[in-house]
Amino acid sequence: ISGFVKTTDIQLWDENDRLDIHLGQFRQKNGRDPNPEELLDIMFSKMELPGIADDKKNDQFEIIELARSIAVNGVRKPPILDVDGTLLDGNRRVAACYYIRNSDEFDSEQKRRAEYILVWQLTEHATDDDRNAVVVSLNFESDCKLDWPDYIKARKVYEEWQSMLTLEPRLPGRQRQAEMKRELSMKFALGPDTG
Repeated sequence: ISGFVKTTDIQLWDENDRLDIHLGQFRQKNGRDPNPEELLDIMFSKMELPGIADDKKNDQFEIIELARSIAVNGVRKPPILDVDGTLLDGNRRVAACYYIRNSDEFDSEQKRRAEYILVWQLTEHATDDDRNAVVVSLNFESDCKLDWPDYIKARKVYEEWQSMLTLEPRLPGRQRQAEMKRELSMKFALGPDTG
C-alpha cells in the first residue's frame, strides 16, 4: 500500500546494514544503542566514532547532496516501511528530509516538500522472505540507470541560463546575476556554491 507520511513520524532503521560498523563503534564507545537523534547524527556524519572518521569526506552518507536533490525534485523513490512502520529501505532519503527541514540552506517551499513523503508499506500478509526481498532487490540489484555525461548536463544548465537571461528586461547586474545563478544552481540540485 502507499500513502503520505510525515517525515518526523519515520524513525531511521537502526538495523540497516549500511550502519552496522557505525553502530558497533557507537555501542563500544557508549555501552548502549543510539537514540533516534544520535542515529541522525551518525547519518549526518556529525558524530566522531573510533575507526570510522574519514578526514577527506565529512558527509560519509552523502546526505547533503541527496537533500539538495530532494529539495528540488521531492523524494522520487518512496521509502518502504514494514507493516509496523519500521523503515526497511530509505534511511538516506528520510535523513535527507530531516536535513532539509532543519537547515537554513533551504527555503520554506523546499522544507514543505520534505515535510510529508510518499511511502510504500508492506501489508500484514508480508513474510520474512518478502522483507528480505525488499532489502536485497533494492540494495543488490542495479536499477540500470545510466547517468548523463557531464557535457550533456553542462549543456542543459547553459540552455536554462540563456533562457533565464532572455526573460530579463535588461542585462542583469552583478547582484541579479548572483541571484539567478543561485536559482539555477538550486533548480539543478547543484547546491549553494554557484562557482
